[in-house]
Parts: sequence; C-alpha cells; structure tokens
Amino acid sequence: MVVSNYSFCFIISYGRSGSTLLQGVLNSFDGYCIRGENGCVLLPIFRAYKILRDAKNKHVGKPTPVTSAWYGIENTDPESLAAELTASFIKYVIRPDDKASVIGFKEIRYIASQFSDGEFADFMSFLDKQFPDSCFIFNSRNLSNVASSKWWADKPNAHSRLVETEELMKNTMREYFQKSFWIRYEDYTTNPESLQSLPNFLGEEFNLAKVKHVLEARHSY
Repeated sequence: MVVSNYSFCFIISYGRSGSTLLQGVLNSFDGYCIRGENGCVLLPIFRAYKILRDAKNKHVGKPTPVTSAWYGIENTDPESLAAELTASFIKYVIRPDDKASVIGFKEIRYIASQFSDGEFADFMSFLDKQFPDSCFIFNSRNLSNVASSKWWADKPNAHSRLVETEELMKNTMREYFQKSFWIRYEDYTTNPESLQSLPNFLGEEFNLAKVKHVLEARHSY
C-alpha cells in the first residue's frame, strides 16, 4: 500500500454534529472513499511513535552497551515505524476501493478531554506529516443544540467540553488554514447551495442534484 497514491480528506468533529451526513456528501464526489469512525485508532498509533521517538532522543549520541537497560534504543527508527503503521492503517482500516483517489475518514472522538496539554497540536502535526496532500474539514453545529442531543444530554459539563473541543478545532484551522475548511451543519442543511464552497475548496465539481439526494437520505441515527 503506497501512501502517496492517494490524496487524503479528514472530517474532524464531535458527536451529534451531522458529521455522518457530511461524510455522505463527500462520498458523492467521484473518486472519494471517506470511511466512517474507526474508534480513534490513529491516536494510539501516534502515541506509540511519540514514545519511541522521545525514548530514542534521550539517548542520542549515547551508544548503549549490551548491559544497558536501553540496549539498542539508538538503532530504532521511529519515523519508519510511523510510516509503516500509517500504510497499514490505510490497508487494513480504510481499505479503499479500486476507484478511490481521495480517501479518509470522519472522527468524532478527538474531544479535548482525550488529550494532554499540547498533545492535540502534536497529533494534528503527525497527521499532516504522515498523510501528504491532505485536508482537514471541520464540521460544526450549534453547541447548545448538540449538548442537549442524545447521549450528550447525559454527560456532565457537556457544553463546556464541546466549547473546548471546538477551540482545538479552531486552533488547528488557523495553523493549517491553507488546507482546512470550516463548515456549519445549519448552513448546508437549510441551504444546500451553500455547499458549493466545499467542492470548490477540494477542486471538485458541484452537483446540486446529487448533493440534495444525499441530504434527503437519513444518516446515522
């Protein structure tokens, strides 16, 4: 599986934001294979890479003898590990079809509370590096409506957790503004024509009839 064979598109959002509907819109574009959630499996992959990288960096210039507790750490290759795990993620998780040229997934589990200070920025940098020719699409929705929807309503401090998560999204948008796109659920569900800016950003043709067909279908639950 060669990573460079594809362009990548990631939908980053939170639960009950309409992200599955947006996933459907993207999959209506020719050559797109945007999968659904995968349980945030790239996060432990990133953490495995970071653990090995940091361990190796602590021993740079310090060859370890066979008697060392860190014997051989200087010979490890965290960058190749990350590349191999990324290729395996594409091969075994995304599993793009034969006609796919743009692949990716949507994830709602990049919630602020999952990350330590500064970790989200490092994680997004990891995605940017490991998935060349990628873009980030941030899907938002009125947070008061989200916080009172389905299982969010039973979670303590739901609104504040969502605010913190959107702040992470906005920070990433500013950092990668040339390859990022912000979209609001309320805009494209009330006015499908407003979605034209999305394919424009992606360099794709806008087919209003096809988009309306997607929006009319029930997505998620």
